[in-house]
Amino acid sequence: MQAAEPGEAIKTKLIEGVEVSLWDRWEVKNASTMTLHNLIAHLEQTYEGLEVRDVLKGGTPIYFHAIMSAP
Repeated sequence: MQAAEPGEAIKTKLIEGVEVSLWDRWEVKNASTMTLHNLIAHLEQTYEGLEVRDVLKGGTPIYFHAIMSAP
């Protein structure tokens, strides 16, 4: 039996200079004191050109862009 290291996770380019994989997790300092609106604004300002689509806390969905923007 041989042990092997797993291959590198596939990365997707979100915007110039920001690449992520399915295993990445973003943690925002002081997020617990922000409103959802302020959190989204903070991320979109910090990563200019990024549009926040979904927000989860752990595995719990907080915001889904597709549902919140439905007519």
